[in-house]
Amino acid sequence: MRTRTITATVLAVAVIALSALGAAPAAAQTPDPPDPVLGLQYDLMNAGSVKLHGGAVDYDTPILGDHVRLAAGGAFVTGNSLDHLFAGAGPGIRYDTGGLQFYAHALFGYRRDQVTKGFDARFGAGIDYPLGRSRSFRAGAAYSGDVHLTAGMSFRF
Repeated sequence: MRTRTITATVLAVAVIALSALGAAPAAAQTPDPPDPVLGLQYDLMNAGSVKLHGGAVDYDTPILGDHVRLAAGGAFVTGNSLDHLFAGAGPGIRYDTGGLQFYAHALFGYRRDQVTKGFDARFGAGIDYPLGRSRSFRAGAAYSGDVHLTAGMSFRF
């Protein structure tokens, strides 16, 4: 009981002191931490004159400040007896303008298709248009030997 009384007194004195100095409480000064983002997209790839259709998924989470992210992702597209699979991880960035959110990443990992099997890279970028606090419409592009166009949704956690 005595500990609660001391704690309550210390908190009351701290609030009064901060108010007297014109400062807001520490909780009001701390912005929301950046959120991890999961993206699920339709993926269209042109392999020469052949259009391949499939899906892509990516995830990024903050590792340094508000903008530097750790990204991971994968894509699978298929059509006309061709297919393309990629999965990897690497650095990413995200910038929130208050309306649109821009993202980019360089993923390094495993690729398998009719030409390549083994280590490869995929570079992607795009925008998220918020549809609320936790959902966004997403459009982007990626390059991993061929150009991929993506569209879908992203979700903040």
